[in-house]
This record gives sequence, C-alpha cells and structure tokens, in this order.
Amino acid sequence: MKKICTILIALLLLCGCSNTTTTTSESSTTTTSTSDKVEDGDVVKIDYVGYLDGEAFDGGSANGYLLEIGSDTFIDGFEDQIIGMEAGETQTITVTFPSTYGSTTINGKTVSLASQEVEFEVSVNHIFREVK
Repeated sequence: MKKICTILIALLLLCGCSNTTTTTSESSTTTTSTSDKVEDGDVVKIDYVGYLDGEAFDGGSANGYLLEIGSDTFIDGFEDQIIGMEAGETQTITVTFPSTYGSTTINGKTVSLASQEVEFEVSVNHIFREVK
C-alpha cells in the first residue's frame, strides 16, 4: 500500500499540484494540500539546509525531499518539529545528532557530527495526506 501511495504522490509531483488535488485508488484517497497544517502520518515535500555553528555542512541539505512524518527517517526530534507547520512556511529546527553519528565536511574540513546540536532551516512546500 505504501508503494502505491508513493507512486501516486510521485505522479502528482510530476503533474504539478494546485492548492488541493485528490487522487482516488481502490481503498484510499491521497489529498495534496497547500493550506492544511502538517500532521503525523502526512508526507511532506520539504527543502532543508543543516548548519553546525552557522556553517552549512555537506550532506545536510536537500530540495523537494519527500518525508513521511512519523517514519523516524531523520534525527530524533526533526519530524516532530515539522508537525503543525503549513505549506509555504519556513522554520528553524534544532536537533542533536546521536553520539554514534559520523562526520561531515564543512569548508573542506572533516568535522564530527556526533553529539552535536545543529540547526536546520526547513521549508514545507506541500502536504500530502492519505484519506481512507
């Protein structure tokens, strides 16, 4: 079912999105909205840039990333701070990397992200919600 929803969302993105679009399958409906607030279980299309001590770090940014809220795909606390945001909104999110996290590069220097507090500037572009 998740694969079907992911395919539907990808098709919606390729075809473009208006303020609200509804696509119906056999057992569910996927709604694309730019006016609701993000809820647990939504898929959001986000842009983000991560900063350590004010410097952007390699591997800490993406544009048009599709993230399912509640999937625990990102660092603890990242997805929770997106809940309540609206499409078109930008916020700064602060998280702490786990002590076992690896390194990154900032301005050509290798820097450990383990146990580091970082900020991410996150913009929510679209909210996708499955309605059953």
